[in-house]
Amino acid sequence: MSQWRVEYTDEAERDLSDIYSYIAYSLLSPDNADAQVERIMQAVEELDHMPLRCNAYAIILCGVYP
Repeated sequence: MSQWRVEYTDEAERDLSDIYSYIAYSLLSPDNADAQVERIMQAVEELDHMPLRCNAYAIILCGVYP
């Protein structure tokens, strides 16, 4: 079990909803919307195994620059 736990902020949840809505309703492709949101959520879930691989994490939280 990982010592890290990924949590979605309210803003992140709204962003996912907006992404879904845009693809599903503006582009008229609900199947692609489902798939895209699923890909994003899978990538986010993987961060609990290797959280330091994300450059944004290093830059924002640790002050480490690539």
